[in-house]
Amino acid sequence: MKTKGIQRPTKPSVVATLLAVLALFGCSDTQRLEATGKSAVRGINALVDSPELSFLIEERSIGGVAFKSVAGFAEYDDLSYNFNFDILLPGDIETTRLGSQFIDFVVNNEYTVVLTGSYDNPIISFWEEPERIFDGSETIFEMDFAHLAASQGEVDVYLAAIGTTPVLGEEIGSLNVGERIPYQEFTDGIYEFIVTPKGLPGTILFQSNGLISTPATRVTLAIFDADPSLNADLAVSLLNTAGSSATLFDINKPAQLRLLHAAFGTSNIDGYLDSDFSSAAFSDIAYGEVSDYIDIDGSLMPLTITPTGNSGAPIFEQDTVSVLNSRSTIVFGGDPATPIFLGLIDEARPIAPFPILRVSNLSVNASPVNIYLIEPGATIDAETVVELAALPYPFDTGFFGPTPGMAELVITLFADIIPISVPLPLTMQNGDVFDVVILDTADPNVVEAVLFDSVVVSP
Repeated sequence: MKTKGIQRPTKPSVVATLLAVLALFGCSDTQRLEATGKSAVRGINALVDSPELSFLIEERSIGGVAFKSVAGFAEYDDLSYNFNFDILLPGDIETTRLGSQFIDFVVNNEYTVVLTGSYDNPIISFWEEPERIFDGSETIFEMDFAHLAASQGEVDVYLAAIGTTPVLGEEIGSLNVGERIPYQEFTDGIYEFIVTPKGLPGTILFQSNGLISTPATRVTLAIFDADPSLNADLAVSLLNTAGSSATLFDINKPAQLRLLHAAFGTSNIDGYLDSDFSSAAFSDIAYGEVSDYIDIDGSLMPLTITPTGNSGAPIFEQDTVSVLNSRSTIVFGGDPATPIFLGLIDEARPIAPFPILRVSNLSVNASPVNIYLIEPGATIDAETVVELAALPYPFDTGFFGPTPGMAELVITLFADIIPISVPLPLTMQNGDVFDVVILDTADPNVVEAVLFDSVVVSP
């Protein structure tokens, strides 16, 4: 195990129950020789630029914890422990430790350990609450609120009936980054969660969809940074005591959609949404090109493809589904006789410790294929390692973490080492995101690897 970098201690919280300390190598000697009962612990990953981490008690895994999610609660004897967040980087055989927190358990308490800040400057803190035992007859629930968005300043939070206009003085409270409002009781019902800058109720940063409460439960509303995969200013998760999380939608931010033309042999195309042929939503998209994103109102609507400038001659139509705040790419692919739509969820989030890459095989003529990432100018032989093998049409690899550096992406047919594509040069730095599609060409024995989208870290 390796320890990463230098961590700055977090500021003490103004909320009495939030204890913010940094302990890279805390002593694990317990204050008690024998346990007297149990306590529970969970870990939250609030690093917007991190991949999934491991949350551990000492060197034993409690569970994996992705950004905006939670591992635990898990019960342990009321002794003293170090709780750790680790990551296993591509190519490493040892984990890297991002943070460690020493806690001397008090019996029947619940502890939450949080990793905030950024991957290069992680900050670890924790809070504790006495355990709440419900008998099941209650008509109330408990909710606490945590501000874990490193990019945001002080905010006001509101929890009210749907349609309530935020009014200064009616907020649940104000939060700075790293702070938490302890559990409060609320009557069972349907609520919306609203976040505004402190003192500015008319400026809404986030307004949730309706939240249906469950009586006799405890839940946490946690505010996180948004990332490029979301059309939103903030991300908010609902975390329960069973260790699951649910992302809330911002009702003021629609889904976004774009169109990629991958149907070889088809002319330039227009795309019309919801049977509105008065104006094309996507105009004059050439083969191999992708449109800009547009906002989408409504979760289900037809998308009609026509030749450019000829709305009266539909080529293909199919319903598309969108989710608030999401970004996605609709691929118009296949051959002209049997066109298809494919949906690519654009969920790429820049990851600080390595680049990420997705490859989609949209070639009707080449399936399955092998994908190689080789040194510039190198050739493929029997000893060359395949990056990804047997990718069929019409599937994608999902986003994965290749080795940083300069490389050429080369395509071969499965079980063959003869390239069927011109090498695509890629310079991949940590934090970069690349989206590549494999397209047919005029020669049925040759494909083209096309980089149609990227997020590149500045040198």
